[in-house]
Amino acid sequence: MEKDKIFFGEQGLTSTSANHVANMAKEMYQHLEEELGNFSFCNESISLLGANMVPTQYTTGKDSAFLKSLPEKLRTIAELKSLIAWLREAIKARKALSSALEGIDMIDWCAQQGIDPPSVPVRPDVLTEDEYYGSLNIKERNAYYALETKCAVIGKFIHEDGKFNNERKRLTEVIENPNILRENGRDTTIIRREPSVTTEQVDEVFFELQAKHREYQAALNAIKHKCELAIEQSRIEADAKYNADCGVYKSTYDELHGRFTEWKHQQVIALQKLKIIIPDNLKPIYEKVSALGK
Repeated sequence: MEKDKIFFGEQGLTSTSANHVANMAKEMYQHLEEELGNFSFCNESISLLGANMVPTQYTTGKDSAFLKSLPEKLRTIAELKSLIAWLREAIKARKALSSALEGIDMIDWCAQQGIDPPSVPVRPDVLTEDEYYGSLNIKERNAYYALETKCAVIGKFIHEDGKFNNERKRLTEVIENPNILRENGRDTTIIRREPSVTTEQVDEVFFELQAKHREYQAALNAIKHKCELAIEQSRIEADAKYNADCGVYKSTYDELHGRFTEWKHQQVIALQKLKIIIPDNLKPIYEKVSALGK
């Protein structure tokens, strides 16, 4: 951007005026180039044979005055093209400055100003089950694992499809139908069955195990509930911190964005005030071109 500022100053031409001057200068050098591209230093005449050799066409070569004017004309063409080159580059430079300014965002501006832009808040991680149970001491973790194991072992044993419950049902069947006849001709057999314990004894142990299972399950549920509460508390704290961080971020961002917007507005105004200057060595040809438009 700095290299483009060489074309500008407080006094000079607008881009519109510069473009107009460049167009007039182009017409001038094109006229001169046309003149220099169509001349001769010889006089020529064309005569028809049999017509007393009277010339019918004449071509007049340029005189010494024209010859002497060539260096000046070439110098003028070079000056006109130099003026055009300067003005066109200046117009291009203004567009480049405007484009560069337009492309600056708030992050770029903060870097230029040495300001640390606010970081977008990140929601804190919420406590997980693994993290919670991993934070328990030896006694608490062992109690948790032991209760899980007891509930699993007893629960499987007394479950509706578990071994104990199935044998309890089978005991009732044996009491109701102690003998089973298996007919097979002369090899027919009779299976006689009888309880080895009473149903009362079985029920007593079954309900005892059932009570134990409820007790262990209640203790295990209590631990799991504490885990759920810890996770919920972690979520509440994470949400609160995230919301607070978002509030700070928005406040900081809005303040910085306001400053950035004002800075950019001032830069646009300053850029609009810049005028295209004419170097001293191009001022004579510039004034000559400008005079044609008056």
